[in-house]
Amino acid sequence: MNLLRSLFVFMGILIPITGCSEETLKNDEIKDSVEIVGIISYIKSNHSIGSAVLVIPDVTKEDIANNSKLGTLARLNNGSWFLVDEVEIDRFVVGQQVKVTFEREQYVMQGSPPYQDSEKIEIIQE
Repeated sequence: MNLLRSLFVFMGILIPITGCSEETLKNDEIKDSVEIVGIISYIKSNHSIGSAVLVIPDVTKEDIANNSKLGTLARLNNGSWFLVDEVEIDRFVVGQQVKVTFEREQYVMQGSPPYQDSEKIEIIQE
């Protein structure tokens, strides 16, 4: 009888701990990713650090077309270069609206605007 009681006590402790840790993991994964929506304003292929797209939030296609100083526009609107695999770079075009998912706590390469790795880039509007 003591063995059966010990087993129930053990299971009563183990199940809530396991359930809590899985939920905590899911919440941590959600908190670690950030999404921004913006317009691709410039594309670099075969750059020294790889291919990248410059994504600037809170601008329109017209802002991009009429602005010869994209770096300044990107800095003012918290734009960023996002690194892209060479095989994927051809699917992007200047003027596309995209949603970029990236890690919040990642190493950001120096630059103005900065360079960051992207987890996913989804084309919202051509």
